[in-house]
Amino acid sequence: MYKKIIIPIEKENDSELMVYYASKFLKKGGTMVPIHIIDTKKAPEVMRRWRNSVNIILPTYETGAELGITVEPHVRSAKTIPDGILELVDEVSADSIFMLLKNVKYTNKLFFTTVIDSVLRYSKVDVLVTNRLALISKKSNEKLLIPFIGNKPPERLLKFAKNFTDKNGGSIILININVKNSKNGGVGKNIVKGMKYFVKQIILAPYNIVNSKTVVDAIMKEVKKENYGTILISEDIFGGKYIISHVKVLDYLAKKAPCPVLFLKR
Repeated sequence: MYKKIIIPIEKENDSELMVYYASKFLKKGGTMVPIHIIDTKKAPEVMRRWRNSVNIILPTYETGAELGITVEPHVRSAKTIPDGILELVDEVSADSIFMLLKNVKYTNKLFFTTVIDSVLRYSKVDVLVTNRLALISKKSNEKLLIPFIGNKPPERLLKFAKNFTDKNGGSIILININVKNSKNGGVGKNIVKGMKYFVKQIILAPYNIVNSKTVVDAIMKEVKKENYGTILISEDIFGGKYIISHVKVLDYLAKKAPCPVLFLKR
């Protein structure tokens, strides 16, 4: 998990929920760094939004006190929101950024909005992005569902899943997607030392494995069987082996999944 997490917050209603959810990734004795960025340099607008930022930042203190964690909030003016986030990473020596995907059901934009895309592209530290459903779910012992194509998911994703469940409880379910009549031997044993997991198999025809929507529909069918949980994904869960757009898959998942989706970029 992480020692210092930057949490960009735009709205007052998100403050408490984002700090609460981000605490699941925080090491014992770690620090939360909520930041509200005023993306303008015009003095009257900066002053107005600076005054309003009190209502955004104050709940992060209260939630931190409730959880027993250290919170160091920041408010700053920057030319762009990504600039403000990435500058703060170096200033406070953060090792991760936690961001919220917004309004995905009401936009034609892909999973990566302009702000998130810029942060993912240029960040030197891990970036975690989740949909709003993750924030309203306060379940403990949550299931992590990891879909992937190939012999096993990326090792970094597996290690993250193990650390997450070690800290928060819960189980790990690997959803292995394979091509019909593939020579792939499936998921091996002991893929991460000390990690316990269950494996579910999805078999698709070769012409379906390259269709992003079909892949997502197959994943969601399996997730529904498990009574949902949190879908954990990264940009390389498809291993580059098949002609499939992972951006489209992430977009479909983020928009359509009736459960939390957590995206990890390292």
